[in-house]
Amino acid sequence: MVPEGCRVASGLDDPPRFLLWSADLVCIVLVFVFCGALVNYMTTGTILGLLAAFVWHRMSATDGQGFALAIVYWTTGLATFVRTPRSHLRHFVG
Repeated sequence: MVPEGCRVASGLDDPPRFLLWSADLVCIVLVFVFCGALVNYMTTGTILGLLAAFVWHRMSATDGQGFALAIVYWTTGLATFVRTPRSHLRHFVG
C-alpha cells in the first residue's frame, strides 16, 4: 500500500551552494579576491579567482564529486574516507 500525498525529497545529496554557484567555487574566488585585496590588486585577484574557479570546475566535472576530498587525502593524509572499510573487512561489504 502506497501512502497518498507523501512527498520524498530529491535533493538530499546535493552539494552545498551559494546563490547559483557551488560552495567550492565561491571559496576559490573569495580566496583570490581577498589575497588580491591584501596586496592592493583586487581586480587582478578577481580575474585570477574566476580563472582558477573555471579551471577547478572543469577538473572536478571530469573527475567526479569527491575530487576535492581525494586531493586533500592524497596530498596531506589528514582526511579519511568514512565509507571505505578497513582492509580486513572489505570482503564482507555487500
